[in-house]
Amino acid sequence: GTAAEHVGLRVDATASLSGFAARTGETVYASDMLKDPRVDLEATKRIGARSLICAPLYRDGSVVGVLSVLGTKPDAFDELAIETTRLMAEFVSSVLRNSKELEARQELVEELQVSEARFRGAFYASSLGMALTTLDGQFVQVNDKLAEMLGYTVEELSGLGVRGITH
Repeated sequence: GTAAEHVGLRVDATASLSGFAARTGETVYASDMLKDPRVDLEATKRIGARSLICAPLYRDGSVVGVLSVLGTKPDAFDELAIETTRLMAEFVSSVLRNSKELEARQELVEELQVSEARFRGAFYASSLGMALTTLDGQFVQVNDKLAEMLGYTVEELSGLGVRGITH
């Protein structure tokens, strides 16, 4: 688009419309950037934009960026375009939130996998007989040491349950 060659351009947040949107947390519109005191005139001239909508992007309740829509002519946008930009920013903010939640879930899954591996290692390598049972006494898991101590195979013991080995 119009600003493609300027992607990554940094402007002073205290002297730009995007900075104003970030500070206020509000969607803002400059119908003619050459006449708006909130706009960085040098950047405006360099990009060749005349109209600008800026809508804040949120993550964890804080503004983390700004979605900007540029027009090459003054008064390029109407109220519908401004509202659409605001809604697009809300959508992008939702995606940011969801990505963070997915990252957190993935970290929890990885931590759980490590914990389960540690438990399995301790359970099956233990020199003590160990079993996991249901509330009604059925074996869920039995280690080799318990089976050996009781004179059964793991498969036989698993089928017997606690009642099958106690008197």
